[in-house]
Amino acid sequence: MDVGQLMHATGGGRGVYITPSHHYPLGYSLSLERRLALLQWAQRRRAWIIEDDYDAEFNYDRQTKAALQGLDSGGRTLYIGTFSKTLFPGLRIGFMIAPPQLVRPLVAARQFQDGYTSALAQMTLFHCLHEGGYAEHLRNMRTLYKARLDVLYDAVQRHLAPWTHPALPQGGLQLVCPLADAATERRLVAAAAERGIRLYGLADFYTGAPQRGALVLGFSAYTPDEIVRFIATLAQVFNALPRESGG
Repeated sequence: MDVGQLMHATGGGRGVYITPSHHYPLGYSLSLERRLALLQWAQRRRAWIIEDDYDAEFNYDRQTKAALQGLDSGGRTLYIGTFSKTLFPGLRIGFMIAPPQLVRPLVAARQFQDGYTSALAQMTLFHCLHEGGYAEHLRNMRTLYKARLDVLYDAVQRHLAPWTHPALPQGGLQLVCPLADAATERRLVAAAAERGIRLYGLADFYTGAPQRGALVLGFSAYTPDEIVRFIATLAQVFNALPRESGG
């Protein structure tokens, strides 16, 4: 999000949805300066900020920045999180921290949506949180995912250097591999598809045509050996293409 542009916008926007910890898919984190500017904008416009911190728990090499909700003295932020990333997707339990005046209407809206989340699942999660098991689980997952990220990054550096030079992210569950341009992205994705490999590029996340090219590689569901084999196979596919398509 371009917070500077938002500050000078003249339209009547009254709300912002933002993922400040890890933008998906690019992985950017909103700086403290921009967080404070966004809060000032919301206070001035009496607008709402929906802060989706869906994978903020996965920070590897940096201190976690303060949440917008924690910095917000004006009560304009709704903070939402999920346990689907940290535990397993099928759990389907999330949470929200809302300003007091919104709690009642939000509860009513939740009831009209689809009833209630499983009481058994909620109680099980409560005991996991209360007894310290969740905190230990998070430490283990951060260690595991950081190791997988390092393996992926090293494999890309070793095998895909003619095509991309990614920056090592400090958090999140994906590695963004920039390419020469959007045309290169289309060619690489198509070449992989011919071998039965589904790759995701920036075009998958744009409503229009992207102005740049990149591959978005997830790593959380794969073992280090699987990651190395996958990148080696990908290198064979890419290197079979005409050299000039690599930029």
